[in-house]
Amino acid sequence: MHAETAYVFRHVLIRDGAYGLHLPAERARLHGLALDLLEALLADLGDESLRDACAAEMAEHARLGRGPVLDPALLERESAHLARAGAWADRQYRHDDARALWQRLAELPGIEATQRARALYRLGVLERSYGSLDRAEVFLNQGLEVCPPEQWLHRAALANALTQVCMSRHDLNRAAHVAALAMDSARRCGDANELAVAHFNAARIALDRGELEPAAAQLEQAIQFQRRSVAPGQASVPMGNLAYLRARQGRHDQALALAEESVRLARQTGRAHVVSRALLGRAVIHTLAPRLDLAEADYREAARIAREIGSYNEAALCHINFSVLLILRRQLEEARGLLLDAIEYMRDAGDAGEDIGRVNLAQVLCLMGDGPGAETHARLALEHTLGTARSGDVPLCALTLAAALMLQGRYAEALELARTHGAPGVPDGIRQGLEAIAGLCSWKISGDTAGRNRVVAVLEVSKANDKIGWVPDVLKVVLERPD
Repeated sequence: MHAETAYVFRHVLIRDGAYGLHLPAERARLHGLALDLLEALLADLGDESLRDACAAEMAEHARLGRGPVLDPALLERESAHLARAGAWADRQYRHDDARALWQRLAELPGIEATQRARALYRLGVLERSYGSLDRAEVFLNQGLEVCPPEQWLHRAALANALTQVCMSRHDLNRAAHVAALAMDSARRCGDANELAVAHFNAARIALDRGELEPAAAQLEQAIQFQRRSVAPGQASVPMGNLAYLRARQGRHDQALALAEESVRLARQTGRAHVVSRALLGRAVIHTLAPRLDLAEADYREAARIAREIGSYNEAALCHINFSVLLILRRQLEEARGLLLDAIEYMRDAGDAGEDIGRVNLAQVLCLMGDGPGAETHARLALEHTLGTARSGDVPLCALTLAAALMLQGRYAEALELARTHGAPGVPDGIRQGLEAIAGLCSWKISGDTAGRNRVVAVLEVSKANDKIGWVPDVLKVVLERPD
């Protein structure tokens, strides 16, 4: 028998029994010895990746080695190993392990306030990636509370992350307030990366408000700062958003060039989630162009990468956006399956993702002639958005629900809904759809020929309007149906 296997325990209970025979002070001493030996061995080997992989084990030896009385030296070593282990778990996309390690570091007694704030920041970012916005907000607010006032870099990171949580809730007023704090902190510390993120967040807020040129200016600033940062490849993110903005302005060639550069930079980072998001952005540009075959390839690759790394929120976004392409192609069964998956992925997300998935699914079901099924999902989405920070999504939810009701011959309900939500200020495509539904329902109820003529006019001109591209098909079915 080899010496290294001579003392292997034959059963875990025997091992635990032998361990329990030692007095607590002796156990603590042995764990401290194990920590010393591991640190020395790994230092001699010089393999940083191995040190990363063993960091969690060394943190545990430090915890058990310090015993009931806090040993400052062992506490410092434990916190260092926890931070290293948490960062390694993040890089390996081992989300549950990372969450446990950062939580343990955040709750460790006696550590510096800056270190605690940093752990809370990592927890907040991690929870946001899970879609747990409530938990993310709690951790980030706690981080801002404990972070020393002079630590501008950490305060900028925390405020930038909190801004993104507010935007995920579509709470633009609060997002703008926190974004201003983030920008001030970033300017005070002068960190190029945090300045890039602050400008990127400001751009997203402006974009959500429909302020396209201010958004473009902020995105260009974000790209410039990111290129000067320690992670220039991260410029892929604002570049992808600028591509989308240019596509919205009809500048498709410029949008495609930006999207291609975004994917190239993302691949340089070696970070799978960055590549997945860049491919999703390029797929959207291809869809708007439209270059649907290229868009499909990007959607499928982006979703595959997201699933492989366990980022199911990202996979859901891919499915939701891909469903738009499939609806254009009238590949309704596949779109239905993808959207059901997306809703399942984001069921506990707490942001607008699940509701957007339900609206798209309701549109697919309308096209399939399933009025009751469409009503169920559209009504849920509308109820979730009414009176919330996501109220900007209400008109689209109302349009979809009105179409589902109209398909079932419930014209009075559909007419009331269309009139209620078709007010000025609603985006043009959605407003036109609501007006057409109101006209058709009015004709069905009272024989109003003006309403029928309005629908016929919409059918003639609206097929080129991608925002209500599915509505004409539903209108035509109801228009030609004898009641």
